[in-house]
Amino acid sequence: MNQSHQVIQTAQKLSREGRAYALVTVLKALPPASAKPGDKALVTQAGIIEGWIGGGCAQPAVIKTVRHALIDGCSRVIRISPADDGVERALDEVLEFGMSCHSGGTLELFVDPVLPQPALTVIGDTPLSRALTVLAPRVGFSTMVIAHHADASQFPDAQHMLHDDEAIPEAFRLTAPWQANARPRC
Repeated sequence: MNQSHQVIQTAQKLSREGRAYALVTVLKALPPASAKPGDKALVTQAGIIEGWIGGGCAQPAVIKTVRHALIDGCSRVIRISPADDGVERALDEVLEFGMSCHSGGTLELFVDPVLPQPALTVIGDTPLSRALTVLAPRVGFSTMVIAHHADASQFPDAQHMLHDDEAIPEAFRLTAPWQANARPRC
């Protein structure tokens, strides 16, 4: 299996698990850089790199940039090149990092963050609940439905369903950023 296939497989696995990562691609490499245009790597928030985008001289700048990209969700182009001061600076649309390694070389890389799909928790078995679970995937949300005695066939677009008495109180302790409570008023 070549490097690109391994990176793609790892990306698919992390996406299924709902974990954030960035795909980093070498756009330009000037000798004596060890990477070449088209080389790719997947980089996690923890700084784990799978693939090849240059050696130890490039990795700290890449990891720092990936961490920022995973916070704001914005793609970036970075350049890592020999510099006397080793300072990072923004030049037009490119963030430039000074490389302190003596080997030299220049790398230009594209950092593309891949964030997990946000989750919407829908509580209740009403027409509004069913409508929300139909609409949520269309605007990029995964859905969890929590409803006592709900039938999964009524919520075909929901990724998860909880409907037993023990699960419902637990659901109220969830920290999902969006929740819809669609129970009837009695």
